[in-house]
Amino acid sequence: MYREDEALGAVSDVANARGDGAIAAEAREASRALASGRFNVAVLGQFKRGKSTLVNALLGTELLPADVVPLTSTVTIVEYGPRPAARVCYADGSEESGGVERLADWVSEEGNPSNVKGVQAVVVELPSPLLAPGLRLVDTPGIGSVFAPNSAATRRFLPRIDVAIVVLGSDPPISGEELALVTEVAPLAGCLRFVLNKSDRVREQTREKAAAFTREVLLGALGRDPGPLAHASARIALETGSEPGVDALREWIRGLARDSAGDLARASARRAVRHLSSRLLQGIDIERAALTQPIAELEGRVERFRNAMRDVEDLALAVLTRLRADTSVDWDAWQERRRELEGRRTEQVVEAVRTSLDRPPRRSREAMRREASEITRRLVADGVEAWRREAVAEFERHRTAMVARATSEANRLVARVASEAAAAFGTEIKELEPEPVRVELGAGVFEFVESTLALDASVWVVPLVDALLPRRAVAARAASRARRTASEWFRLNLYEVDRHLTDWLDALSRHVDAEVRTRLEALREEVLAAVAEGLRTREEGLRAIEEALARLAVQRGRLETALSSLGGIGDGEGSLRPAVFAQA
Repeated sequence: MYREDEALGAVSDVANARGDGAIAAEAREASRALASGRFNVAVLGQFKRGKSTLVNALLGTELLPADVVPLTSTVTIVEYGPRPAARVCYADGSEESGGVERLADWVSEEGNPSNVKGVQAVVVELPSPLLAPGLRLVDTPGIGSVFAPNSAATRRFLPRIDVAIVVLGSDPPISGEELALVTEVAPLAGCLRFVLNKSDRVREQTREKAAAFTREVLLGALGRDPGPLAHASARIALETGSEPGVDALREWIRGLARDSAGDLARASARRAVRHLSSRLLQGIDIERAALTQPIAELEGRVERFRNAMRDVEDLALAVLTRLRADTSVDWDAWQERRRELEGRRTEQVVEAVRTSLDRPPRRSREAMRREASEITRRLVADGVEAWRREAVAEFERHRTAMVARATSEANRLVARVASEAAAAFGTEIKELEPEPVRVELGAGVFEFVESTLALDASVWVVPLVDALLPRRAVAARAASRARRTASEWFRLNLYEVDRHLTDWLDALSRHVDAEVRTRLEALREEVLAAVAEGLRTREEGLRAIEEALARLAVQRGRLETALSSLGGIGDGEGSLRPAVFAQA
């Protein structure tokens, strides 16, 4: 038996003893994976990048539900089995078996909206040759969707990932949410692979530009070469049975399983032990502190802690107000830039129309009008897209600045909470793992809008008048119409881009506000819940306290022994703590 298996058994026993069915279930699942030599290959990315379709393409069958709306709401693990079957692991530690035809009832947003059924994960068995060597394909909910619990489910699974396949795209290219996910998973996963899916939907030139941009962004975030960026079309692979990008990815996975399955399976088990133990140890520490203090004194300390938290909440409000003020847009300068772009681009449209109509060969008057119209629309659309990119860049600058500032300020607030907890209960909340404030929000979609000027009644008169004029006059009239049309289209579309930018920045402020408040509230509740548990036990009497302390000592001892056997904490290293905040 592996040391890892013994350690997982200890984690499961302690979790059961503490009534934490969810951690016990995770430990049992990790133990099963270790016993069968399995490791996790997780498919990650933003919602609607085609993650579920890619998993189906790799397996060669439409196993997981995929549609035009965000579907996956829980983690789905596909592993080898003699026949198709599914096992549902609930957050309370219970399990349920069923057929794969019921998958949508558990894993889709339609069948299980916002995971109201409390599903921790769904394990699917499939007699697939790809899975036979021991790998498990993991489909995760997309980050950045409107369903916030789905993104949380993905991030909870990150410590259990051995190999990460990050699914990106070319149109649009990598987003802020996706980059944040990459930087979060990079220190955890043993191996990263990037796939630009839906390559059949964009031109080759667009793919090349997107790949170059994505590589540059990943290089800056990771500080190293991200490796090959594979272009693939999971949809084509499913429809035809073969597609070069998907085929190459499948072969890479097979090679990984053939050469490294055992090492990856043991590493996966060790990560599970450390992650689950850290969650149990903090509860043990705070509960023990509550047991060892006199009841009256502890009640007073709880009240002081609550008062201190009210001060922290006031500080949080001041911080968030200051953040919004410090990261506001200089709208006067922004409008000046917009007017400059509009004027410059309008003149480019007029000049392009004149130049084109002056060139041979001779064309009919109708052809001249059509050519002028096409040039106008193309160049205006290019100008609007250039302004949209500036708006997106402006949003990303503010997003980066606000998230960095929010992380720094939140660290100070969390340090204040930790200090107050230490003063009140004699226990520290320390050794926080790096985790920046997460803002799952990106620049939205913008559609080019054409003015209704083209439907004006006077337009029908233009061909009649042009028929009576010399060709040079027709060209001059076309250039004049191009100027009016370009000016109108620019006015409408650039205004819409600015309106979108305002909406994005307002949403950004709300997201940062909610994120900071939620994290602080979760930490406060975590401290108070552990204290309350200690108080309940304390009230049962001195003998019960002695028994509880002995029980906690045994639990801590088992966890520390398990961690030490895997190179975890030692006598002088203290307890591992779950992450709350840290500077990015």
